[in-house]
Amino acid sequence: MARVFQFGEYRFHPESSELFRDRIRIAAGTKPAILLGALLAAPDKFMTRQSLSETLWPSIHVGENNLNMEIQRIRRLLNDKAAKPRFIETVGSSGYRFIHPVEERNDRDLTLRKRAEEHCRRARNLWEKRTEESLIASVQAYQEAIDADASYALAYAGMAETFIMLAVHGVRPPSDAFEEARSAVKRAFEIQPGMPGAQCAEAWIKLCYDRDWDGAERGFNEVFAKTTRYGFAWNGFSLLLHSLGHPQKANSAIQKAWKADAISPPLRALMCSSHYFARQYPAAIEQGKRALAVNGNLAIAHTSLGLAYIQLGELVIGLKHLEDGSSLSGNSPLMLGFLGCAYAIAGDYGRAEIILENLLQLKESRYVLSYAIALPYIGLGDRDQAFLWLEKACADRSHWVLFLNVEPLLDTLRTDQRMAALCRNIGFPG
Repeated sequence: MARVFQFGEYRFHPESSELFRDRIRIAAGTKPAILLGALLAAPDKFMTRQSLSETLWPSIHVGENNLNMEIQRIRRLLNDKAAKPRFIETVGSSGYRFIHPVEERNDRDLTLRKRAEEHCRRARNLWEKRTEESLIASVQAYQEAIDADASYALAYAGMAETFIMLAVHGVRPPSDAFEEARSAVKRAFEIQPGMPGAQCAEAWIKLCYDRDWDGAERGFNEVFAKTTRYGFAWNGFSLLLHSLGHPQKANSAIQKAWKADAISPPLRALMCSSHYFARQYPAAIEQGKRALAVNGNLAIAHTSLGLAYIQLGELVIGLKHLEDGSSLSGNSPLMLGFLGCAYAIAGDYGRAEIILENLLQLKESRYVLSYAIALPYIGLGDRDQAFLWLEKACADRSHWVLFLNVEPLLDTLRTDQRMAALCRNIGFPG
């Protein structure tokens, strides 16, 4: 059976000299491929410069610089650094050692891995839609990937990120979803220690559920030390910066998220939200329009854009986008909460109260974010009920309370001492 070597996010096929990073083929070249195959065939084993040179140039004497150049080419292919190696360690002046764990597989394993990769691609596409239905389907697709290949770390990391979004969007209680995410992260690390995707998910858990600000920052920075092209990590880092009161830095981080993954429709919508939290409403509207130009059916883009219009007093167009956002989300409780608050701000108390009643009734049969219920009460000016449900949101460890200091909809509550008490309860530093 043909062999394949799996190490980190890379896969190498020695028979065909094909190198892949995740699902993307990398042009390796003949000599680097031969040299990489020799190193991978003996992981953790010291290999002399002489033995490697003889592998590349049998029966021919070449200068030392030739081998140096081929090692440098491999390091560039793997984004590896000689001073701080992740894959190839220089041992003195006499040789090299491949230091990253290597998993050798055969054709049957590869078939299962490819099947798992297909399920993961489908899961990721569903995850990007950010609706209740798509997120639930994403979990199922990741589970199918794991069923196909239980040793595929990327499936567990993706599963963790999906459970995080299930908590964020109020589909599952944070206590359930974040613990499921934590278990998936643990399994990913068991398979692939230090995996950036799992580190990113772990940092999100520390931020949103553990409220470990320092731990979250360290986690995101560990990801960035390995790759700056992980959009979800920059997304989480932006959330951290907003929660700590650094809106401009948060905007910069979400911009980096988009540059890292410009084909991700939600990231443009999240750029709209970031400007909204920074009180930069015209910029938020510009980003929201761009998001909808790419995907006009993205619920979170409509909702983010609608909230920005509401803050500028453009109530008719703002309500239209919020209504569209709610409809496209399948009338998720979270989107209904924002819509109910906006109706009240616009003076349509009847519709706001209807939404509030629906949310309270819905809570009897399924999980509903306490934060979502607080929103219509805020718009209606019922401070006591608003604080009651915000306190419940804090107790639930909802990720939405991280925005207490920056959410414009909460400005009417800021003079109330209960707001300061909530912030102390969350444990915001400073």
